[in-house]
Formats: sequence, C-alpha cells, structure tokens
Amino acid sequence: MNKVYEEFGKFLLSLNLAIIIFVFVKPIIEGSFNPLIGAIFAIIIFMLFISAYFLLKKAGDKNE
Repeated sequence: MNKVYEEFGKFLLSLNLAIIIFVFVKPIIEGSFNPLIGAIFAIIIFMLFISAYFLLKKAGDKNE
C-alpha cells in the first residue's frame, strides 16, 4: 500500500507543476494574468502540496 501512496503523491506534485505553468507562468508571459484567478489557484495548489506531502510521508513510514 505504501507504493500506492507514493505514486499518488508524485501524481499530485506533477499536477501542481502543470497548474503552476498554465495558471501563473503562461499568463504572465502572455500579459493576461488575472490576480483573482491566481489567488484561487494558489489556495488549491497549497492544499494539493499538503496532500502530496502527507501521502509521501505516509509512504515513507516503515511501521505500516
């Protein structure tokens, strides 16, 4: 089960990277960045990072 937690944690980190690129980097380069959308997705990214952290931490526990 630890491998499942690890892989899902890695998936969430990859998802975060894609969100960061498409919500922040691309619009800033194109000059069409919306701060409200950025703030909403910043909260979503933060929650996904926390979820990924706990999944990867759980995958690293040897006691389970």
